[in-house]
Amino acid sequence: MKKLRVGHAGCGSVSIRGILPHITQPDAQEHLELVAVCDVDGERARAVADQFGAERSYNSFEELIQSDDIDMVIIATPIFLHAAQAEMALRAGKHVYVNKSMALTLDEADRVMQAVKDTGLKLVSAPGQMLAPSLSKIRELVQKGDFGHMYWGFANNTGGGHGVEMYQSGNTSIRRDPTWYYKKPSGGPIYDMGVYSLHSVTGILGPVRRVTAMSGIVRNERRFDDQVIDVEMDDNTWMVLDFGHNCFVTVGAGLCHHGVHMYWGQLALYGSDGGVEISKLDDATGWPSELRILRGGSEELIQTPISEHPLLRGEHLTLPEPHIYVDIMHLVDCIRHERTPVASLEHARHVVEVIEKSYIAAHTGVAQQITSTF
Repeated sequence: MKKLRVGHAGCGSVSIRGILPHITQPDAQEHLELVAVCDVDGERARAVADQFGAERSYNSFEELIQSDDIDMVIIATPIFLHAAQAEMALRAGKHVYVNKSMALTLDEADRVMQAVKDTGLKLVSAPGQMLAPSLSKIRELVQKGDFGHMYWGFANNTGGGHGVEMYQSGNTSIRRDPTWYYKKPSGGPIYDMGVYSLHSVTGILGPVRRVTAMSGIVRNERRFDDQVIDVEMDDNTWMVLDFGHNCFVTVGAGLCHHGVHMYWGQLALYGSDGGVEISKLDDATGWPSELRILRGGSEELIQTPISEHPLLRGEHLTLPEPHIYVDIMHLVDCIRHERTPVASLEHARHVVEVIEKSYIAAHTGVAQQITSTF
């Protein structure tokens, strides 16, 4: 079967550490070929093309998507660019993988959805949480009624700051000014991190009906080298999701966390007859690697290593961000076999509306109805 030829947009930290190393592994290259990369910094794009064996580099996204020999585009640019670039790529005849979040508003997501309908092309949107065997297992148990009537849960994605801050020292190719991450409209932890918990809990429990939230800025300044960044976007947001039938889940994300017992990716869901808690996480994927199942007054630990996923073998188990590789190869599979994506546009659109409405709820003090579903 003919390889899919890939154009990659965005040569920042996540691309250099966690996307391009995966898709240039021998097993991945049986299915796809990296043709070109793109970055607003043309010199950086050329260096990344040389590093990962791409034929060409561009400093213009428009030039990248006009290339006739590209079948699919990976979008790993700053979040505020995602929706417009996804729509442009689709209308240029390319299948699309777009990193999270797919869009900032429901209106943006609707334009992407219309482009998919108009072109008939495939789009996979991160994060593909329900591609994780462990989260699929939780959904199966919930849907079977093992825990009775689901009524409460919590999830959080809290950290200390933008991921690039871990790599600020020394002369490294993945250092990148994170100013955009703390600015409106697309900065802050919800669009970047809380989106994982939102995709997980909605993937397990279904669509949200209503949201309320509290949100604000804790740290007014951040630093990158000697540069002071004035924070505009909320860095501490907590929401309550109403799933109907008196089932409520708290989801939060913040950039001010220094705790031990409240860890990134924590998730617990409880029903009238039991519940499930994530007791261990895989550091690379953020997927649960051990589940605590609570039923009938007893508990059981279930191991769910990421190696249960058939794509995660060899080097993919040692490289960062293997969940993104799984998402991308899911798109490849959907293109080749005309499958409907699990990491779907409709699911991502729903989560985008929840995020957008959570900020409205926080700033008005009024709970917001959610109109979308998936």
